[in-house]
Amino acid sequence: MKTQIVIFGLAGDLGKRKLLPALDYILNDKSADAGNLEVIGISRRQVDAQLILEASLGQDNAQSSPLTPILSFHKMNLADIDDYIVLKQHLRSRRTKRGWRASETQVLFYLSVPPTSAAKISELLGKSSLNSDNFKILFEKPFGIDLRSAEEFFARTSQYFSEKQILRVDHYLMKTPIRGLQAILEKNQILRDLRLQKQIKSVIITAHETLDIEGRAIFYEQTGALRDFVQNHLASILATILSNENTNFRVARAGALESLNNIRDISMQTKRAQYKGYRQEVANQNSNTETFCEIQLNSSEKSWQGVNFILRHGKAMAKKQSKIEIEFTSKRSKPLLINIADDATDTPPYAQVFLDAISGKKNFFVSQKEILESWRIFDPVLKDWEFRAAEGLEFYDKNI
Repeated sequence: MKTQIVIFGLAGDLGKRKLLPALDYILNDKSADAGNLEVIGISRRQVDAQLILEASLGQDNAQSSPLTPILSFHKMNLADIDDYIVLKQHLRSRRTKRGWRASETQVLFYLSVPPTSAAKISELLGKSSLNSDNFKILFEKPFGIDLRSAEEFFARTSQYFSEKQILRVDHYLMKTPIRGLQAILEKNQILRDLRLQKQIKSVIITAHETLDIEGRAIFYEQTGALRDFVQNHLASILATILSNENTNFRVARAGALESLNNIRDISMQTKRAQYKGYRQEVANQNSNTETFCEIQLNSSEKSWQGVNFILRHGKAMAKKQSKIEIEFTSKRSKPLLINIADDATDTPPYAQVFLDAISGKKNFFVSQKEILESWRIFDPVLKDWEFRAAEGLEFYDKNI
């Protein structure tokens, strides 16, 4: 199968930092064949493909990259449907030039753009008939800022593309330790027995960063730790832990989140804090945006009843760590620690995104139901925090 990857926003920050290096990786790694691949960046202005590649990989690496001969850019007005008709003709022309038949070519549209732009682009692609069965479309998070906006986003983006054609990217699920997590849990017979015997007290998922918001004031003021990390990344890890290994993995993750109870006492089951100096960084002395949060959840699933699931994420913390800690009811038993941090030898997450998309593997892309179930749980927390403003917001020293 031949593949045309069409990336909207490829000249932007994510494109240069993650997407181009990922494509370069899979070609150098021989996981993908340059003879069967073409990458077309979409930009509002005329750009030089080689200069963009050099800005991403460095001049020397760009010159020797197998991506160089198969990368090009196409200029278009993203709001003009006539330009989508031109894009359709351009893709056909590129296929003809390489001797590819339409029947043997799949087209992947990767929307590395804000959600409002992504929804509009998907509509115009559909109206231009760039949505037949051999076309797939990849969306980047965030998928809404609350339950209502997520539902609206899905209504717009599913108007012209079926769920089978839609791939929603959560790069955290593509990390090697996360992809192997379910297998680790399945093979641990002792752990399974302890769960069935009600010997597990709590499961704590921690993702702490030593970095602060790194100048992203506008983004973080609109987002916060819960929206940025917990509602998606940590919720997906928890869903993986809770998943029934005997069912489709995507379906299982959604079912696992569906089994989580609504939070009954938000003030008791959640914590939020902000590192000192954050308000100065964002130039808002009244900001109540959390840079750390902790959420306690419980499941209605029979074998997990009584177990506390605790999700923790913070910025500017004393130590960088990504781990799962399973505590047992017996005080004589030491907690089981599972490290989920990246290893330098692992396939980069975005490289895995492209490999899975090209091969048609959907297990580690996020389903619509999974996202909506996550928002069902966390939306009330956000609304409660907004209502209480600074009440309950704690403060902590950076990196201490």
